[in-house]
Amino acid sequence: MEETEIREKIRNKLQTGRLQPDMGSLIVGGSGGSGQSCAACDQLIRPSDPTPVAYEYASELCYWFHRRCEELWQEERLRPRRRN
Repeated sequence: MEETEIREKIRNKLQTGRLQPDMGSLIVGGSGGSGQSCAACDQLIRPSDPTPVAYEYASELCYWFHRRCEELWQEERLRPRRRN
């Protein structure tokens, strides 16, 4: 999936509340994914993917990310938002 497409998904999810704009408690996965769905790109995180990253929230919500997708989420969540 192209980076621009992932960024658009992230922006949409931030706008609709399907992704949090703040960081929860950081969790670093083991050596690879175990079939979780990436919160940014919606693709599976496979065992062959580099160490995934997750953020857990007090509401027991947990978002798993591919490493690159997490970097894009960090950039997008800090980006100033337009007010409608």
